[in-house]
Amino acid sequence: MPFAEAGRPSRGAADLMPVLSGSDPRPVFRVGLFGLAQRFERVVEIVLRHARHNPYRFEIAASRGPGEYDIAVVDMTVHGGAEVASTLLRLPQARPVVRVGRRADPSRGEDDLLLDAFTINLLKVLNSAVDRFLRAGGQHLPAPPTAVRASARPTVLIVDDSASVRRQIALALRH
Repeated sequence: MPFAEAGRPSRGAADLMPVLSGSDPRPVFRVGLFGLAQRFERVVEIVLRHARHNPYRFEIAASRGPGEYDIAVVDMTVHGGAEVASTLLRLPQARPVVRVGRRADPSRGEDDLLLDAFTINLLKVLNSAVDRFLRAGGQHLPAPPTAVRASARPTVLIVDDSASVRRQIALALRH
């Protein structure tokens, strides 16, 4: 047992994982990730998994279809990120959108979450997005994921990076 103190076994990786009880009273919000690099997606996964003392419980949404997420996190630095964010804000069932970027781009407003302070500010920004949504008269708290998945029909979204496909998707999401 590596690095064990005298008479005490060392803790393995499984011992460091948070234990989530089935009776967790915190509301669960599903986070849809749009355009984030794989390493940032992994950081989000780790931070959300270990946020036991946060007032809200967040989990990464299994898919990014309509009704499948409660908060959208959009990387504004990738090609098409600004269009995705504006499309998500125009949807009839608009959810909070957290913009991730560098904040130095004068063509856009200020970003909610900076890439250079991503890990430190992730939970704070997600919490404030939920608080703003609820204060603005947002719908009631999201249903438990099992109830949503049971009532939702399966959908498939295939995205090609061409401008014509993005326009078609934007039109389809409006209806």
